[in-house]
Amino acid sequence: RDNINLGQIQDLYICLPSRSFQLGIEQEVQAAKQHLLESRKLFTDAENLLLAEVGLLDWIPEHELAFIQSYSRAEQARRLDAEYFQPRYRTMFERLPSTVMLDRLGQLVDYYKGIEVGSSAYDDSGVAFWRVSNLTKRGLDDSNVNFIKEDLYQELRSRYEPKEGEVLLSKDATPGLALYLDGQIKGIISGGILRLAIKADIHPHYLELALNSPMVQLQIEQAAGGSIIRHWKPSEISKTIVPRLPQKTEHHIATLVKRSHDARREAAAIL
Repeated sequence: RDNINLGQIQDLYICLPSRSFQLGIEQEVQAAKQHLLESRKLFTDAENLLLAEVGLLDWIPEHELAFIQSYSRAEQARRLDAEYFQPRYRTMFERLPSTVMLDRLGQLVDYYKGIEVGSSAYDDSGVAFWRVSNLTKRGLDDSNVNFIKEDLYQELRSRYEPKEGEVLLSKDATPGLALYLDGQIKGIISGGILRLAIKADIHPHYLELALNSPMVQLQIEQAAGGSIIRHWKPSEISKTIVPRLPQKTEHHIATLVKRSHDARREAAAIL
């Protein structure tokens, strides 16, 4: 494996510019760190506000070792694995205040699946092929992105390139990661990612946060339970319940999320 010993480290050359130049770089790095701290705080504030509104801020889901469920309920759900019927899933909905409305995700969005090009199509350079491992709730991570050739990209882009205004949502491996695209990105998404096109009156940044919230994550956990490799079926995704709040509250939460993303991008630009 690659390694470097202590003697070699001592021989590395380091660029040593003027003191004033070093101080200028230091100021930029500190400014970027401040933007990142602000980004994390704003996102946490938005998460906490949403959880408080749905009555889940201080709730810790409990795993019960023993419980009883009727056969008719199992037949209705078409599930026999005990994990699916853990009482915490029912308890979560029982905690919701009466002021919280509920919508099915399928009523809010249309969804379109990505494509698998196969590892043989990967290239050392070209156009990004975005996989689930590149998707985070704070942006697309391009540190380990794979590439495909330009001609393959041109062939696939009309059906599989994300568009500005869509929400990317992972359905495999680590299902439930959501990211709103407030700008155009170039590349093709893999089959483990869905493009959500909003068709209802809901702020995209609010939907993004709601999908990343524990309320939706627990629904994913229930739907994907009982399998070794986590897989969230599109049929289950469309039935996922999204909490709806008063329009003013949703807008405030969306504003916090947007400011968080803006601060993160500012930090990246400075660095």
